[in-house]
Formats: sequence, C-alpha cells, structure tokens
Amino acid sequence: MDIGSTEHQSLLYRTIWRMVFKTSSLALILGVVLMLPSLLRENAFSSTMLVLGYVVIVGGIFYALWVGWKKHRAIQKAFKSI
Repeated sequence: MDIGSTEHQSLLYRTIWRMVFKTSSLALILGVVLMLPSLLRENAFSSTMLVLGYVVIVGGIFYALWVGWKKHRAIQKAFKSI
C-alpha cells in the first residue's frame, strides 16, 4: 500500500469514522449514566442531572463530529498537495 493511494485514503477515513463513533458512544454512555438518578427519584438534583446528561450527549456528539470534520479536511488538503 502506497501513501496517497485510494486504499490508504479509505483506511484514514475509516479511522476517522471509528474515532467519531467511539467518542460519540462514550458521550452517550456518560450522558445516560448521568440521567439515571432521574429514574429513581424526582427532585431538583435528579432534574439537574437529567439536563446535564442531555448536554453531555449532545455536546459530545457535536464535538466528535467537529473533530472528525477537521481531520477530514486536513487529510483532504494533504492529499490534494501530493
């Protein structure tokens, strides 16, 4: 496999998507764990943790997509210069 070949590019893009998936799933798991107290009791603390869980999930997914997009653009720029 040569550097710059289509196989190399596809491996790099697959690695980027794997990173996006792992980061998003980590945010999803952490967000769900933060939401668990709202299932047991309904009070101000559990309501706050529920909102915090939503924020972690949405923020983590947007962060993962943003980092993936930046890496994708950097790879495209590098391969266009070759």
